[in-house]
Amino acid sequence: MRTNPHSQPTERIALPRRLVPRRPVHFEMDTRFAYLEWLRQEARFLQMELGCGDKGEFSPIGTFTHRYHIPFGESWRDQPQPSTRAETVLRAVGVKFPRGLLVPEDAA
Repeated sequence: MRTNPHSQPTERIALPRRLVPRRPVHFEMDTRFAYLEWLRQEARFLQMELGCGDKGEFSPIGTFTHRYHIPFGESWRDQPQPSTRAETVLRAVGVKFPRGLLVPEDAA
């Protein structure tokens, strides 16, 4: 295993329990991964549209939406998780859902 001073061995990095699948995951049919792909692409295209470039990340801070994700005095973990919004948001923007879509047990 190769390491450098700025990285940790991958087998030692713990993912949040919610993201560790208990059974094989079919990424192309799991709503959470589809939502993540859609959000990443949407952010990338919006950055280009706003003239921020498509390399790296630009993330504004302090807009009127900030308190939605992090209410004053609370943790984002105490709020409904993003995976609970995945299907609603994707359907709202017109994404067509394929047959055999996997809805995670904990995303209800």
